[in-house]
Amino acid sequence: MPVSTELEVKVEKRVASISLLFFLLLGRADTASAQELHPKLKGGEKAIRTVLVLPPKVEIVKQGVKGTEGMIKESQEVEEIVLKVVTKVLDEKRIKLANTPFTPQALDANAELKYSLADAQNKYDALLPKLRKKPKDVAKGRFTLGDEVVKVNPDGSADALLFIRAYGVKPTTGKTALGALMLRLNVPFVSLSIGLVDSRTGEVLFFAKPVAFDDAVARGEKALYKPIAKSLKKLPNVP
Repeated sequence: MPVSTELEVKVEKRVASISLLFFLLLGRADTASAQELHPKLKGGEKAIRTVLVLPPKVEIVKQGVKGTEGMIKESQEVEEIVLKVVTKVLDEKRIKLANTPFTPQALDANAELKYSLADAQNKYDALLPKLRKKPKDVAKGRFTLGDEVVKVNPDGSADALLFIRAYGVKPTTGKTALGALMLRLNVPFVSLSIGLVDSRTGEVLFFAKPVAFDDAVARGEKALYKPIAKSLKKLPNVP
C-alpha cells in the first residue's frame, strides 16, 4: 500500500473514532435534560390536568459550507411532529389538551384575544433566556409572566399554558465532510424548550430543555419522542 494511501486510511479511521466518541457523548444529552418543577407543583399544591397549547415557534435551518439558510417547509413539518409527540407524552400522563381558541378565524374576529396571545408569547420569549440560564430557579418559584396570562384562557378550561420553542440544524453532506476533515463534529440536532405556566397566576410551573441529536426532518417522531418523553418524566401524572 502506498504511504500516502496508508496515511489517508489512518486519518479516516481516526476521524471516525473521534466523531463516534463525540456523538455518543452528545447523544447522552437527551437523558440529562433539565427538568424543574415549581414548589407548588412538586408538593402537590397545584395539579395540571388540562393544558392549553400556545402556537409553538420552531425554526430549522440548513447548515452548509457557505453558511445557513432557513427551511420554512421543514420547520412547519417539524412543528407538527413536535406537537404530536408532546401531545402523545401528555396523553400518556392523562393530561388533556384544552380546545384551542387560536384559530386564524377566531383571532381575526377577536382583537383582544389576538393581542393577549401576542403579549403572552412575547413575555415568554423575553423570559426564556433566563429560564435557560438558570432553570433551577423554577424550583424556587422565581419566574412568572404575570397574571395577565389569564386573558388567553378566558373560559378557564386549562390549568396551565404550554409554550414550546425549538431550533434545529440540518448540516449538508458537504458541511459534514468538511467537519470531519477539520476534526469538527457536524451532526443534525434539535434543541427544544418546554414550559408550563399557571393559566391564572402566570407562575412558571415546569421547564425542560431536551436536545435531540438526530435528524428530525428525515426521522420525525423517531428522532424526537425519546428526548421529549424523558424531559417530561418528572411532570406529575394525573391519577
